[in-house]
Amino acid sequence: MLRNVKSSLKGTLLTLVIDISKDSGPSGSGKSIGVASTGGNIAVGSLTGVPDETEGTLGLNYYRPPVGEAEVKACAEKQIAAAVEKEVEKAKKARIAAMVKSQLG
Repeated sequence: MLRNVKSSLKGTLLTLVIDISKDSGPSGSGKSIGVASTGGNIAVGSLTGVPDETEGTLGLNYYRPPVGEAEVKACAEKQIAAAVEKEVEKAKKARIAAMVKSQLG
């Protein structure tokens, strides 16, 4: 899933265009602000519409540090949410392990 990435192929030159004035909010970790991404590795042919001539693979992430109070706050909230989710998952696993242990014990 392309986010804020446009591409064109002219001859053997693949050109990528990213509008660095845009952003998609805090990254998954909450440590930075996402600007553009290919959403993982993708076949260059799917970008260009010329799959036979462009066999390569591209993975692109463009991010920047948070700027301003609102972005810093959004990143902090994302980090807190991720930490809470991690602790909830740990508690679930511990509870399941205890149940299994009591069943086997």
